[in-house]
Amino acid sequence: MKNIKLKVKFKNKKGSNYNKKNRKKNIIPGIIYGNKKKNIPILIKHDDLYNKIKKYQENNKKIYFTLKLNKKKILSKIKYIQMHKYKNKIIHIDFIYK
Repeated sequence: MKNIKLKVKFKNKKGSNYNKKNRKKNIIPGIIYGNKKKNIPILIKHDDLYNKIKKYQENNKKIYFTLKLNKKKILSKIKYIQMHKYKNKIIHIDFIYK
């Protein structure tokens, strides 16, 4: 089991145009949900996330994330990753509370 630390930002706006602008800046949207807790929409730097996932998934280990949102630390794991059809890029990611 591997625990990876990532910095995330709270996503305070909604809409596809907002998400497209962020993706052009290499920032992807995501969400943290589950365990009867409040859903939290987030933004993550694509390269940080992609490189860490790629590095640790090769070893077939369980990956847990400590997501740092402002001063709050949230322990979670990946539920679903949505990838682009032909580019090797993440479009959206879902985390669940651990």
